[in-house]
Amino acid sequence: MSLTAFAAQRARLVIDTLYQQGISHFCIAPGSRSTPLALAIGEHPKVQASVHFDERGLGFYALGLSKSLSYAPVVLLVTTGTAVANLFPALMEAHASRVPLLLLSADRPPELRDCGANQTADHIKIFSSCTRWEVDLALCDSMVSDAYIASTLAYAVDRCLHAPKGPVHINCIIREPFIHTSPLEEYFHTSCSYEPGQPIPMESSFLKWGKLLSKAEKGVILLGSDALAEQDIKPFLQLAEKLQWPIISDIISGGRQIGNHLCHIQHAELVLSSVKAHADVILQIGNRFVSKAILQWIQSQNAPYFLVTDHPLRQDPLHKVSYRMECKTDLFCNLILPHLSSATSCSWISLWKNAAIAVSQALQIHFEESQTISEPALFFFLQEKGSDYSLYLSSSMPIRDADLLLYPAKGSCQIFSNRGVSGIDGNIATAAGIARGLQKPLIALLGDLATLHDLNSFALVHKSNSPTFLIVINNQGGGIFSFLPVAEKKELFESLIATAHDYSFEHVAKMFSLPYYKVTSWEQWQSTWNTAQERGNSCLIEYCTERTLNVEHHTLIKEAAKKAFYAFL
Repeated sequence: MSLTAFAAQRARLVIDTLYQQGISHFCIAPGSRSTPLALAIGEHPKVQASVHFDERGLGFYALGLSKSLSYAPVVLLVTTGTAVANLFPALMEAHASRVPLLLLSADRPPELRDCGANQTADHIKIFSSCTRWEVDLALCDSMVSDAYIASTLAYAVDRCLHAPKGPVHINCIIREPFIHTSPLEEYFHTSCSYEPGQPIPMESSFLKWGKLLSKAEKGVILLGSDALAEQDIKPFLQLAEKLQWPIISDIISGGRQIGNHLCHIQHAELVLSSVKAHADVILQIGNRFVSKAILQWIQSQNAPYFLVTDHPLRQDPLHKVSYRMECKTDLFCNLILPHLSSATSCSWISLWKNAAIAVSQALQIHFEESQTISEPALFFFLQEKGSDYSLYLSSSMPIRDADLLLYPAKGSCQIFSNRGVSGIDGNIATAAGIARGLQKPLIALLGDLATLHDLNSFALVHKSNSPTFLIVINNQGGGIFSFLPVAEKKELFESLIATAHDYSFEHVAKMFSLPYYKVTSWEQWQSTWNTAQERGNSCLIEYCTERTLNVEHHTLIKEAAKKAFYAFL
């Protein structure tokens, strides 16, 4: 067998084995040494391929794609050298947010390492701080059996999916020549099949927790990030209804789909700042929170703190957790219910709900009367007008404003964000990947600096078959920094901290053939929104605000909420 035929056979073995392990989406960055694997992907009749010229953007695209596919594994294929290093930001995020990405990097054989060969870099354990497993796989070695390769790939996929999910790196050693012309033949082989583990705590644990939770009359249920994920919402509501406890939901917990339920507290951060409630117990389901106010409230409480997550990683930045359980979150709700006593009073939940209603009504009046273009107004508008769309929120101010104000009355669609390490890079690419996976329209809300970080990923939006409405909030700098004490040093703040700029994104939209709208007034925003929805195509809406006024808008909102709460009392 010729070397090209051998390379082709091995590449087909890799791709078909991964397909048999349940992987159907492959993301490819162009390169020479990765050619056999790229061709094997292109020739495979049942897999889907996405191609992007920038490895950094491709990594975030794959991350978004996996998130939209209920955290199914997605393969990234890159060539040797700096191509591999450019994946680091996306893999850091995948590690922290537990997204299963399987990286295939093409590498040179041992005789071309450490000898001055072109485009050579050390790939071995390059991502060791953020991978679940790594392996050097000698595809070019005929002494390495097909069975070993198939078994290794099966194990790699299992490591991706085993809690906690995350990235796996397979470094594929490939020799020249790379190109093959032989026709694709059906390839049969056997491979190991891994059954996913489902940890179920002992019934005695649920009995103990049930007794402790039932003793408390004034409990609070906190839904942290990924609390619901793809689970049925019913068990969570049954839990809250039986205990008559309020539910406070993080913006990416999945809890905003609850809508105006009796136990769901809208605009919880504003309510917390007014209620000053002292809980008997805190039950957190899921991971971290966007809101610093929630963390400050937890810190102020002197109460038993229960935590449920579906993985063993520590989620306790305040180091206050008293009891911890690893369990699928919906399963926990179902299994704890029989061990709970029903609440005898509804005064506790009524206090929270009435305060939330008062705050919501005050906000409605505030925004109806102001009719001023602002960043908070955009998110309050979208809780009614944009609730039929899935959302992607970039880090910094967009996700914070959404967490504060976005509570659709009838419940939200899916809401996504990269909050593992909360970076502002790769957001457009991630949104494009999510749109590809969902196969339905998506609204992506981005800050101007996040957009500048990821300009080349507009190419992915241009190629997408699913409409993506990119709303770029352009306040000509880092708006979040204006909320920090350093903003008082006005003489240095603009140049050193705020990253002030005078850029507009009109020509970027033109370069990538995207319809462009510029919004500078509230009336213009409403008409632009209607036009964009009617046309239904991917577009770029540049929503222009005043960074210097943003702090004032937030102050007015908080004052309106406090007045409403005191009037309610």
